[in-house]
Amino acid sequence: KYNLVKVSQAKTNLEISQKNLADSIIRAPYDGIITDRFHDAGEFAVAGEKVLEMEDQGRLEISAKISSLYYEKLSLKTDIVILFDGKELCRTRLCYLSPTVDPLSRTFEVKANLPEQKNLVSGTLCDIDIIIAERRGLGLPTDAVLARARGRYAVFAVKDAKAEEITVEPGFSAGNNTEILNGEKLAGRDLVVSGQYFL
Repeated sequence: KYNLVKVSQAKTNLEISQKNLADSIIRAPYDGIITDRFHDAGEFAVAGEKVLEMEDQGRLEISAKISSLYYEKLSLKTDIVILFDGKELCRTRLCYLSPTVDPLSRTFEVKANLPEQKNLVSGTLCDIDIIIAERRGLGLPTDAVLARARGRYAVFAVKDAKAEEITVEPGFSAGNNTEILNGEKLAGRDLVVSGQYFL
């Protein structure tokens, strides 16, 4: 009986040791690369303490803080353009909008998945353009569209070596460009885009 008890205890101890060994082996839920290591091999770690950090570089995301002024204008259907070093890298769509606004900074977080095989390293800073509205049609440099009396706007075109004033209807304006709603009036014309203030 004594030997049977010792065998039973040994089996129990073996099962406990096997479970502890299995618990000590952590398998990542995805393929990736190790980006940081907090313990070396052979060191003890406390439960819940970081040992390694890893990331799946095929599933990176863009994160940004946006002014609360734009909260109502954005949705999960909003497109964004990702720019790196001044050049467009890709276009993607928002996948997350924070449900709350930070009361101190008056900003909220947005995220978008970065399409695969784009040359951005994790942690890199980049620029994003959030597409709130899009227009297709004729656009001119904003400086070429001159305000006239009574809310009228005009541009100048060259005709027979002289400047001709043409009334236009400006639409959406973004940055340095202004949409022209009645662009058919300007089709095929040589337009003056600089120096028109002296005409």
